[in-house]
Amino acid sequence: MRTGPSGAPIAMPPVARMAPVTMAPHAFCDLETLTENSNAVQPRHKRQRDAGVPFGAHLAIGFDVISGGWMPRRHSRLGWIVFALAAAGCEPRPERPAEADIQAARRAAVTFDIRMKREITDRLERGEDPVAVYLAYADNVPEWGLEISNVGKIDFSRTAITVRNPANAPDAWETRQMELFNLLADSGQDPETFEVAEIVQEGDEKVFRWIRPTIMGEACMTCHGQAVSERIKLLLGQEYPLDDALGYSEGQLGGAYSVRKVLSVDGQPPPAYVPKPLPQRLPADQRRPEDAPLVEPAAPTVEVQPPAP
Repeated sequence: MRTGPSGAPIAMPPVARMAPVTMAPHAFCDLETLTENSNAVQPRHKRQRDAGVPFGAHLAIGFDVISGGWMPRRHSRLGWIVFALAAAGCEPRPERPAEADIQAARRAAVTFDIRMKREITDRLERGEDPVAVYLAYADNVPEWGLEISNVGKIDFSRTAITVRNPANAPDAWETRQMELFNLLADSGQDPETFEVAEIVQEGDEKVFRWIRPTIMGEACMTCHGQAVSERIKLLLGQEYPLDDALGYSEGQLGGAYSVRKVLSVDGQPPPAYVPKPLPQRLPADQRRPEDAPLVEPAAPTVEVQPPAP
């Protein structure tokens, strides 16, 4: 028992035990829940405990007077920052994509990578004519993407911020993710680790979205680099007059693989997947041969006039 200066005992108010508090989900930042259960809880600070101030009163006022006013006002800003961070945890967490959808998207990208290496990259590395390889690429690659989409019942595509074919231009979600990839790569992070998988609401559709960047390799420089041959440039100009996919460097992020899958429409299961029609192939006798010589425009002739006598 404590005594005063005269030696007389000082009566202390009884200190109640902390009452159990039942917490709802995210109730760590629910002040109303805490204050309703805090009337029997005494403050930690001795001066306020002696005055009988319940702990709940401290939560009902500003952070500058937490625990009976021990926090100076100059520290109150820090208190509000802490509160804001805690309050952020009260927001419902976004729905996590199904692992099966993520794995299906990864398989689609790897399938395209393998086919691209086997039928395009390896041919360039063996020293085959770049024009012939490019013609094979232009004729076959769109079909590969459609086949992968149909097998996985997804929308698989390739896109980039700067595209060769305007039909491959990114949507707003893809643009935002690729801009983030570029920022992370510029900060020194390894782009091989970049991947985004989300469930987003697009109108009345709940959609699974996935994206992974592609990295420019040595073989890619044949058609996308800073020293593209004049023969390739001529061919690109004929087929893609709006080409904006030149001037890359090896190791630079070139674009991305993107997967989209509708999970529900207006809260109902989506309609059955409809396979995408594959492009019609020309008959063999009309198909452009890969080894067809590229006809370059003749250099302009300059008429030389004989000197006047």
